[in-house]
Parts: sequence; C-alpha cells; structure tokens
Amino acid sequence: MYKNIITRAVGSEANVEADIDAIPIGPGDCLLLCSDGLSNMISDREIADVAAEGPDAHPEEELVNRANANGGTDNITVVIIYN
Repeated sequence: MYKNIITRAVGSEANVEADIDAIPIGPGDCLLLCSDGLSNMISDREIADVAAEGPDAHPEEELVNRANANGGTDNITVVIIYN
C-alpha cells in the first residue's frame, strides 16, 4: 500500500534512524541488494536461480537484462555479494 512513499531519508532530519539487523551468512551464501525496478519485474525464484549461477556468470548484468526484457519500467539496481 505504501511502497512508493518515502518514510525515511538521509538529510531530511537532523538525526537518522537506521534499521539494523544481523543476518548470518555462511559459506556459499550470497547477499542481494536491489531496487524495486528488479524485484517488480522478475520473480524471487528467477532472481535466486540467476544469483545461484555464481559471480563468474555475471548475474547482476543478467538480472538487469531480464528486468529490461520484461518491460523495465523503473530504475534497476543490483548488487550481489558472494561469500
């Protein structure tokens, strides 16, 4: 319902309240950071399958290409960190 409303922003207030969470990452895991330009255009399963191909397959580029092929209606940002 509120997915397009900015609820917090750096620089709009004197103090910034950050959401901080600890997530255990083990060997072989990866961490995906992306914008809704990706997650609105490709299913979670497809994103996971492409990311699982590993860094040598250039998954970030492949995910951006697939999101664009599906319409690419927004800015698409993808970062994958492999452990």
